[in-house]
Amino acid sequence: MPFAMGFAAISPYNVARSVNELERAIKKLGFVGWLAHSNFGKNNYFDDKKYWPLLEAAEALGIPIYIHPTTPLMNEFGKFGFALAGPPLGFQFDASLCLLRMIYAGVFDQFPKLTIILGHLGETIPFLVPDRIDWAYSNPTISKLPGFIKERPVIKKTPSEVILENVYVTTSGRFSKTTLEFTIKIMGEDRVMLATDYPYEDLEQSMNFIRECKLPATVFKKICSENAGKLGIGLHCLPDR
Repeated sequence: MPFAMGFAAISPYNVARSVNELERAIKKLGFVGWLAHSNFGKNNYFDDKKYWPLLEAAEALGIPIYIHPTTPLMNEFGKFGFALAGPPLGFQFDASLCLLRMIYAGVFDQFPKLTIILGHLGETIPFLVPDRIDWAYSNPTISKLPGFIKERPVIKKTPSEVILENVYVTTSGRFSKTTLEFTIKIMGEDRVMLATDYPYEDLEQSMNFIRECKLPATVFKKICSENAGKLGIGLHCLPDR
C-alpha cells in the first residue's frame, strides 16, 4: 500500500543527542527530511555554530531541512498579535531571517551540498533576488559609513547564488497565480514544489489552485511530483510481509 513518508521533528538543544536522533529517524525510521523551526528561542538560529553538527549531519545524510516559520521574538511584532506576528508578516520574516543568517555566517561555504526548503513561495526571499539581496556585494564601496565594509560578511558566494543553488520553495498557503508565476520565474521550475498548510487550509483548495493556474504540463508535473522526487520525497510502498 502506498504511503507518504514525513519529515522528522528533532529537538536541537542537546546537539550530540539530536544528531543521533536525526540519524536514527532517517536511517532506521525512513523519514525523508527534518522539519525545523526558524528559531529555537531568543537569538537562537542555525547560524550559531553550536548547531552546525546538525547541519553537517543533514548534509551527510543527503536530506533537506524544511525551515518552517515560528513566531518572531522581537517585541515589535507582538503588539498586534498574530495579525502582524503570524502568517501575514512575522512568519515570513523570521524564516527568511533564519536563512539569511545562515548564508552570512558561511553555513553554505562549510556545507555546500546542504539543501533548505522554504514554504509559502519562499517566505518573501524570491522577491529580493538578486538586486536587493546582493546589494552589499554589488556595491562594496557605496557607503562611506565607518565600519560598513568591514562588517560585510565574507562569503564565497553571493546570497542569491546560494538561494538559487541550495534552496527549494513550496506553494504552501499561497493562492496567487501571479505570485506563483513570479516565483517560478525567479527560482526556476525545478525549484518549486507543491505543498499545503494542512490542517490550516483545505487540501482540495491547494490542488484546485495549482490546477487552475494552467501551467504547462511539464512544469505542472515537476511542481506536483518530480522536483520533490529529486529530494527523495514521494510515495513509498510498504514491503510485503
